[in-house]
Amino acid sequence: MNESSSQHFGASTQAIRAHYDLSNDFYRTWLDETMTYTAALWDHNNPSDNLLLAQQRKIDFAAQQIFTEDTTSILDIGCGWGGALAHMQQYFNLKNPVGITISQAQYEWIKSKHSNVKVHLERWENYHTDEKYDGIISVEAIEAFVKPGMTSQAKIDIYRHLFKKCRYWLKDNGRFFLQCICYENSFPKDLDEFIKNEIFPESDLPRLAELAAGWEYLFEPVNIANHRLHYVQTLRAWLKNMRDNKENLVKEFGDSIYMRYLHYLKLSEYMFSNGNCSLLRITLQRINHSREEEK
Repeated sequence: MNESSSQHFGASTQAIRAHYDLSNDFYRTWLDETMTYTAALWDHNNPSDNLLLAQQRKIDFAAQQIFTEDTTSILDIGCGWGGALAHMQQYFNLKNPVGITISQAQYEWIKSKHSNVKVHLERWENYHTDEKYDGIISVEAIEAFVKPGMTSQAKIDIYRHLFKKCRYWLKDNGRFFLQCICYENSFPKDLDEFIKNEIFPESDLPRLAELAAGWEYLFEPVNIANHRLHYVQTLRAWLKNMRDNKENLVKEFGDSIYMRYLHYLKLSEYMFSNGNCSLLRITLQRINHSREEEK
């Protein structure tokens, strides 16, 4: 795809690939077997819970939010390495799993590891289909859909464009599960410069109010939960995996990359521990007869 001729809102394809295309082997070393690079869902009453189970539980939770007995097709916007769709296909009898990513490395991983998942190497802004899905998921991708320095209204306009497209892609009564990091007790100026410049350049977080303004008249909220402490535990598990594999990571990828990611994960743990950021899990249902259409 020629990005210069495409519609483009948030982080550039180059900025996204600089992070996610670093190396599939790098991420495989410290993520779980599903290659899930987002907050897990932990059983805090079970001391033997582990990262793999918690990530599978998160995927199950997302599926339970949107699946009915008739569900056969799901679209995953920002599908990562395809683990969620592959899991849903195996355990929820999903017939038509479709993912969108702009990471070349993730695209190639899915093509080689999850051949039954249909994946598009494309920006969400430019994805077009007349196919109607039973459900849509998007897990920690929306953070890259806007840029730092945008006004709140400019961000709302982009989120609204996203929700309009998702409503069009969904069948009547279809549901959209959204997991995202949001500003909570903080402002954009409080976002650590290291993360903003070295880890996720050209990206910015939403606020819940901005998301709600984006989906108004298009979706009704079914469930909203803040699970920020689940991110704290996820980050601690990733940090442990990185430290346990320090020798191999430094040998294969260098000390600077190892220290950069270690610092990033430690800063993120601090932000979620202190409530500077929230981790929202939001379930929305399509409004079939939208008053938006009367405007």
